[in-house]
Amino acid sequence: MTGSSLGREEYNYDGLMKKNRAIKYLDLSSHDEFRPTALKRLLNVCPEVEKLKLHKCQFLPDDDQLNIPDILECSRRLVELDLTESRNVTEVDFEIFSDK
Repeated sequence: MTGSSLGREEYNYDGLMKKNRAIKYLDLSSHDEFRPTALKRLLNVCPEVEKLKLHKCQFLPDDDQLNIPDILECSRRLVELDLTESRNVTEVDFEIFSDK
């Protein structure tokens, strides 16, 4: 699902989304205008994700900044996170993630 328009618009489908525990790997690379809230919602729907690739994503600096501890909270089984060349991720977030 690389390079799609996922995360550009806000949708309120929370009541319609069921958890999908079968998904273990998500490659969301090369998304422009990606909202951190959309990523968190997706991770709540797919709570068993072990590998998450966000290579070259440009996160929108909206009210809810990309926060790596929140990502880890949403996906407790995450063992691999690729944020290389992603934008609007703070260095503090990288430091927190590298300490884990």
